[in-house]
Order: sequence, then C-alpha cells, then structure tokens
Amino acid sequence: MKKSLKNICSIGLLAVGLLFLFTQNILAQAPTCRVMTARNASVSSDGNDWKSLRCGLQLQASDKIKVEAGGLAILVHSSGKTIEVKSAGTFIVSSLAGQTQSGKGVAGKFAGYVMDELTKANKKDSYFQQNMQFTGATSKMSNSTNKLCLDSPNFTNIVGRKVTLAWKFCNEVPKFDDPTGSQEKDESDSQAGAESQKKTVVLTITDSLDKVIREETLDATTFSMDVSALEKGKLYKWNVHLKSKPRINLSDNSFRILQDNEAKQIEAESTTIRKELGEGSAWSDIVTASYYEQNKLYGMAIAKYKASIKRDPSVQEYQQLYAKCLEQVGMEK
Repeated sequence: MKKSLKNICSIGLLAVGLLFLFTQNILAQAPTCRVMTARNASVSSDGNDWKSLRCGLQLQASDKIKVEAGGLAILVHSSGKTIEVKSAGTFIVSSLAGQTQSGKGVAGKFAGYVMDELTKANKKDSYFQQNMQFTGATSKMSNSTNKLCLDSPNFTNIVGRKVTLAWKFCNEVPKFDDPTGSQEKDESDSQAGAESQKKTVVLTITDSLDKVIREETLDATTFSMDVSALEKGKLYKWNVHLKSKPRINLSDNSFRILQDNEAKQIEAESTTIRKELGEGSAWSDIVTASYYEQNKLYGMAIAKYKASIKRDPSVQEYQQLYAKCLEQVGMEK
C-alpha cells in the first residue's frame, strides 16, 4: 500500500514537472512584441537570414532587428507599451523589451486590438487605398448633390453635458467649359456666387419618436447644446437643411447619452489606459482613440486620432486608423 502511494506521488510530481516545463516552453515561444511600423529595418531569427520588418509581424525574445541609418522601428510590447528604435544598429528583442514595464492591463488589451486592425489594413493595403479613393470620389459626388456633408459623426455616444453637431458646405463638381461662349459661363458663375451666400440652415433635433426637442435657424456650421435635461440612455435624432432649399439636407443622424454607470466605466478605463501608457504620447492617444471607437464614442475617438497624428504625423498607420474611423461615421478626411 505504501509502495503504491509512493508510486502515485512520484507520478504526480513527474506530471507537475512536465507541465511546468511545457508551460515554460510555451511562454518562451510566445511573441514578445509586434511591429507597429518600420522603415529601413529588418529582422532575423538566427543572425544570418534577414527579412524586411513589416507591420504586424510578431517577434520572439531571441529575434534580432537591424535598423539602417535614417531607419525606424516602432514595436508594441505585450504590455501595450511601445518601444521606439530610431538609432542605427542591431538589437536583440529581449533587450529592447526590458525597456518596458511588466504587466498587462487594459492598455495591453486595446493595444492588441489596434495592432490587429493595423495588420488587417497592412494585408489589404492596396484594397484599402483603392477603397478610400473610391469612397472619397463617390462622397464628393454625393456631397456636390446635397451641398451639405457631415463634419461630425452620423452617430455617436455622448459622455458629459454637451453635444456638438457639425456640417459643412461641399464643393461643386468641376464644370467643363461651355463651347458656346463666355457670357453664359459668367452668368452661371454669378448665380453660383449668389447661391453660395445662402447658407442659412435649419437644424432640427427630435427624440426617437420624432417629437421635436429643439429647432434652430443658424448661419453657422456647428451647434453645441447642453444635454443635461435630456433623458440618458435614449436615442436622439438630428437633421439639417438649407432654409432656402429644404431638399438640400443631411438626415438620419443621431446621438445617445450614456447612462451614469456607463460613463463612469468609460472614464475609469480610459484613465487607466493613459496611466499605463503614459500621458502625452501619440501611441497613448491612438490606443485611447481605439478604446473610444470600440465604445462608439466616435466624437471623442476622432479628437484623439487627430491629437496622435499631430504628435507624430510621420506614422502612416495612424492616418489609416483615422481614415477608417471617419469612413465608418460618414465623414470625409
């Protein structure tokens, strides 16, 4: 009996030991970093076979990266923090990873999401660029018909006491010269100039049952309103049209004011992201923008995307994420 128990204990210890070794092996193989962007940089797993460093590539701790003079490599650690390599040289990923703090919180989760989105965009870059050009072209054609287009999201959740709605007057489609002469063209230009002065609009805000909450006649392209008196958790719709030509309009736009518990969670998690990634960096702004976008706080997301691009305009991937967000909410870049 004692011998049997001893054998069982031995087998148990062996199993635990094997499980530990297996776990350590898996952890050793887990990627340490992912490439966010790179220029004139390459990677090698053995120090001999060098391949171009590209967005989304997963790097092991033992991998080496080489950055040429004038090159750049920005890596995202599993903790969500970024590692920027701007000086020429060859580096081991594990030594670079040591520059970040350990831990993986809210920032790591949403940094991973951002990297997934960047990888998708990189894989479909050709399609993405063509699609954006096509969307831009059709959007301009559509806007030239309406003469009004959105300058704020067609839908957004709202946190706080204020909502800002915005629109803009869109350019006409260029006209070909009239072969019959210049007089008619001058008259047409004169009429177009007079028409462009008629920019008074009527803004109507309703509840989900189309009951008018507020109506304003404006000679402006933005309108901010205190929403503290409106019911939280409910959808509100808005449309705007030219006073002189009601058929020229923007309709089917809406916003929703978050409940207090939702707003508190958003504020807490976004604050955590900024603390984990540090205040005042382009990457922190990008991850925060992604967090807002996932929670359909599109107005706040757009503001953060703009801030990140202003801090670091050289990173094309930031531009891609910003353009994707604008397209999603019916806005032009």
